[in-house]
Amino acid sequence: MKKPVQLCMYTRPGCHLCDVARSVLEAVRLRHPFGIEYIDITTDPDIERKYRYEIPVVCIDDRELFRHHVQEELLEKLVVDEKRRG
Repeated sequence: MKKPVQLCMYTRPGCHLCDVARSVLEAVRLRHPFGIEYIDITTDPDIERKYRYEIPVVCIDDRELFRHHVQEELLEKLVVDEKRRG
């Protein structure tokens, strides 16, 4: 059985680029459903130190897909490919 695709996005309150990235993720998710966890970097000092100047960061498992900007067409391709691999 194929496992569902699960993404995570590192974000923080007040991040305009994160808001834009979230909109892209949700648009792709409507066409190709996947799970998404939004992780607020301000809740963990280690994560905040790592991603402070890099957010938004979008990952599948531990594999980083995007920093700063999410490309909708590429995200869609990556999600579809990940679903096929399952």
